Amino acid sequence: MIETATINYDDLLQKKTVDIYGRTLTLSDMAPDEVNFYDAHFDGLFGTSDSTLRRILDERKETIFQGVRAIKYKLQGPFFRGTVPGDSELGFSLIRPGHVKGWNRAWAARNQLQDGTAIGWRQRYASAMIWTDWLSSAAAAPFVLSRWHGLIITHLASQNSPTPFTVGVSFNIARIQSVPFDLNHLALGDNVNNVSFFPVPTQIALPEEGVLARTVGGYLSVVAGVPVIDSLQLGGVCVGIGRFLNQESYGANARYW
Repeated sequence: MIETATINYDDLLQKKTVDIYGRTLTLSDMAPDEVNFYDAHFDGLFGTSDSTLRRILDERKETIFQGVRAIKYKLQGPFFRGTVPGDSELGFSLIRPGHVKGWNRAWAARNQLQDGTAIGWRQRYASAMIWTDWLSSAAAAPFVLSRWHGLIITHLASQNSPTPFTVGVSFNIARIQSVPFDLNHLALGDNVNNVSFFPVPTQIALPEEGVLARTVGGYLSVVAGVPVIDSLQLGGVCVGIGRFLNQESYGANARYW
C-alpha cells in the first residue's frame, strides 16, 4: 500500500511563480476551500492506493497542485472544485482522448487517433525507428489547446504490455522543445492491470498553447512488413472549465474547441 502524500500547502501558496521545464509560470491564489477540494479529490481521482498510476501521480502531487494554480491564473481565477466543477468553475480529471484529439478540427485527418474517433488511444507505426507525429496539427506542427483547458503531462502508458511498441517520445509545448525521452529506461510495469507506464518530466500546457508530441517505435514496431498499432495513452491531468470537462464527446462540440 502507498501512503498518501502529505504536502504543506501553506508553503506552496507562498510561491507566486513556478519553474517547469524551462518556463516560469505565474500562479493564482487558492482559497482554503479550493485547497481542500484538491487534497480530498486528488486521492479519489487516481485510483487505488496500490496502483502504479497512483504511485507516479502521488509523487507529483505538489507539482500538479502548482500546475492547477498556473492554469487557474491563465483562466482568470475561476473557483476550483476538484472533480465536481460547476459549469463555469474549474476542475480536473485524467486526460481523455477528446482533450487532445477529435474529429471537428482541421487536423483530424492527421491525428484521428489512427482510427478516426475521439474516444480511444492509438499510435500507428509504419516504419521502425522513425519519429512519427502523434499529437499535431500538420507535419511536425503543434495543435492548439482550447481556451477552456490546459494539460499537466506526467507520463505515457501502453496497453501493449509487457512489450510496448513505443520506445521514445519528445514534446514541443509553447515552442519549448524537450529532449527526446528514451522510454526503455523509464518503463514501470503494472502486472495487475497489464499496463506499461513511462514517467516523463512534468510538462504543463496552458490554455491556447501549442502542443506537439512525436514518438518512435522500436525494432518490433513493424512485424513482417505490416504496420503495428500501440495503444498509447497520454497520462496526467486535464484542468479545465466544468462545461468542457463534462462533455461526453468532443467531436460534435466545436464551440469548446
